[in-house]
Amino acid sequence: MIINYNSVFDQIQVAERALRLWSNDHILQLIRQNYQVILPLVFRALEINSSHWNQSVLKLTQNVKKLFQNIDEEFFYR
Repeated sequence: MIINYNSVFDQIQVAERALRLWSNDHILQLIRQNYQVILPLVFRALEINSSHWNQSVLKLTQNVKKLFQNIDEEFFYR
């Protein structure tokens, strides 16, 4: 059971770190320049994470989705 808990904890940490990358200024600039390519690649994962049980991962996912909505709302809802 401890091994399983550590595995889940590690996965959450990886998810949190990956989602925090989206708030990096350089990454944001690249996203704004290439959102029409990036969004289709990550949209499914963002949708899956939208029902994540971990509140930190859920909040970070919502922030990334809001980022894409703010860049181009019409493209986001296609």
